[in-house]
Amino acid sequence: MPLPPPNDPRFADPMSRAPAGFSLTQPKGKWAWDNPARFADPEEALDYVLTQATKPKTEQRYLKLMLAGITVEEIVNSLAIGGFMSGTFSVDVAELIKGPLAIHFMGLAAENRIPVRVVSTADGMPDESDGLDDTTILNIMRQKNPEVYRQVIARNNQAMEELTMREMDQQQIANGSFLGVEE
Repeated sequence: MPLPPPNDPRFADPMSRAPAGFSLTQPKGKWAWDNPARFADPEEALDYVLTQATKPKTEQRYLKLMLAGITVEEIVNSLAIGGFMSGTFSVDVAELIKGPLAIHFMGLAAENRIPVRVVSTADGMPDESDGLDDTTILNIMRQKNPEVYRQVIARNNQAMEELTMREMDQQQIANGSFLGVEE
């Protein structure tokens, strides 16, 4: 069996990495985000990013990326991470400017009649499910809040009985039964 290539990351020793907290032992200011950010105000940071992004060549690149299928979410996240990594703004400011940046890029796509995918899902639309189906919620409720669980189950049983009674009444009327005839 041949040996793996020496620089293949799939075969890297997981123990050869720095331990957790290693960055706290390094001298302060080694990285750009260790220093005060260039822009502390989200409006100033947004103005700066938009000034850079609306340069003609840069704007054309973003339009090509959106046309190729890169989502607005991916573009905005890359701008936010890049700005933080370069020390342009803090991680908090990066999160605050994501919304306005997304609106800008969606508007840019609309102006240029580019069908844009907003988020990284199969259809480009936000995921509507919250990942919690009714069965999961009821199981959690049964364990963590049994009183409310009993109330929910009682209401559900009552609603099912009422529905069954209505269906029976409608079936009797349809069959011409004297029990379902109103006086």
